[in-house]
Amino acid sequence: MGYAKGAEYSEKGKPYAEWDYRDNRYKRNWAWVQEKELTELDAGEATKLLTQYAPALKRLKRAIQTQKPARMAPLRRQFDGDELDLEATMSYIAEKRAGMSPKANIYRQRVVQHRDTAVTLLADISTSIMQTNPDGGGRVVDSLRAGMLLFAESMEEVGDPYSLAGFASKYRDNVSYYAIKGFDERLTPHTRAVLGGLTGRLATRMGAAIRHAVAGFDKAPSQRRLLLILSDGRPADYDDGGDERYLHEDTRMAVKEAVDAGVHPFCITLDATGSQYLPQIFGPGHYLILDHINDLPKKLPEVYLRLRK
Repeated sequence: MGYAKGAEYSEKGKPYAEWDYRDNRYKRNWAWVQEKELTELDAGEATKLLTQYAPALKRLKRAIQTQKPARMAPLRRQFDGDELDLEATMSYIAEKRAGMSPKANIYRQRVVQHRDTAVTLLADISTSIMQTNPDGGGRVVDSLRAGMLLFAESMEEVGDPYSLAGFASKYRDNVSYYAIKGFDERLTPHTRAVLGGLTGRLATRMGAAIRHAVAGFDKAPSQRRLLLILSDGRPADYDDGGDERYLHEDTRMAVKEAVDAGVHPFCITLDATGSQYLPQIFGPGHYLILDHINDLPKKLPEVYLRLRK
């Protein structure tokens, strides 16, 4: 383990270790992540995008309805319900006769069984998203906004707990993590306005953002956890010394740490050259390269529905 010099003088935030492949060790307290709010709101743009992609959203909701679980499963040891829980009832009687004061949670409730899945959508909102699409059709940020909006609307239909976040960076001690929606929050007009106002800024220190997103799953009520990472380029920052491999290797280690923590990362990239580095970072089958950026609004929710099966 190496240590960051002067880390105690960095801006307030949460420190994370960073992997240095050159020394084959972690540098502790090296990358600092600050949670911030996005203040650029554009409710009109959100409404416009939802109207533009209304047919796609309608098809997605129809597909979701076919996947919703319908099997009834019992909740045992409840204080009220549809029928007696035989095992709980026998335990209650036995404890009562023994002179104890047991709780009368002796019923069973029949409820629809849901998949135990939570997901975080983490978007790279570095400066490059403000570029014009190489195949026409507006800017990268337009498709990013639409993709995140349709994903959120679809998740409201699915019913799985989900969170939305973006990240950008400027040096190791200034990684910004923008928490847009938490697991315990609903999709509100304000959240839609935030997504409608997304803009690009700074660089892409992806490893630190992944570590912070993984830590955020402590607030998720589900055991199965998915981390969808939406990016349009390589991990990079202003202080990487021109060594592309440095942050690639750190991101690869962050992905490994996520898997070890029970979180399954999957990357969707808009970078046509992604096949040059994504297999080494995420592993085969754990990323998707979009041929056309305008496919993002439709593909993003579809990828989640496929992964949650």
